Amino acid sequence: MHNFHALLLLLIVPMMIHGMQLPPSPSPLKVSSSSPATDTLALFGIPKDLWKCGPGPGYVSDQIIQRMNEACPLAAADFNHCCAIHDDCYSNQRGRSQCDQDFCGCMSYHVKHNLNAANCSQQTLAACGLVERYGEQFYNAASQSPVDPAKRLPEEFPSITEEYEKLYKACEKQYATIASCALNFDICYRSPGNRHEKCVVDFQRCLDATHLGRDLDQQCDAAIEMVQWKMVEKVETGGNVTVLVLAEVQNNTITFVKKV
Repeated sequence: MHNFHALLLLLIVPMMIHGMQLPPSPSPLKVSSSSPATDTLALFGIPKDLWKCGPGPGYVSDQIIQRMNEACPLAAADFNHCCAIHDDCYSNQRGRSQCDQDFCGCMSYHVKHNLNAANCSQQTLAACGLVERYGEQFYNAASQSPVDPAKRLPEEFPSITEEYEKLYKACEKQYATIASCALNFDICYRSPGNRHEKCVVDFQRCLDATHLGRDLDQQCDAAIEMVQWKMVEKVETGGNVTVLVLAEVQNNTITFVKKV
């Protein structure tokens, strides 16, 4: 989107804009992608190759990172997941209107239900408006663009590494989303104060929700289910073993969490 007014809006209204390509600004405030101020790994625990909010290295993405760090840094992983889903949706050509609607809904959900994201209410509204207004050319171009090959295996869950690796072969159109699920699990697991059981449940639900962002694919469904069953077999948390009932995870009715 080569549009001066959109760039001006980006600078005036702190926001998180996803999937947009704006011309570099001559502003002396430009920050290098190597700057600590835009180091997503240091700021949010998100490796640069898995950061999905923005068009890639450059001024626009740097601004997004800085604005998010100022307003709602603890929600960065959640918003980045919204961007990952949007990436996959565009790549799969699931309908631009639906992709944008889901993207806006994802951000809105976190603003409403996540206290860490509440401060980014105005930014997400602005980002949503720009994506809906200017996303067409990027949606059209996405069908010709190669899928981002960046992967992530859940480092804090080594017992499922082998099965998780198979997901990328079985679910070739869901790379960004599947990688983001694994990343967010690791971030949750490593964050002080988070119950490891809840991180596992959220991980389960993240994988289960991927069917909403793709066409029916029995091979992908089967691979995800294998990971989920492997996950609930034994979940080691601080020396304890937690047994979860998969059906309750999928039905959003977690009542059975038993330490044995």
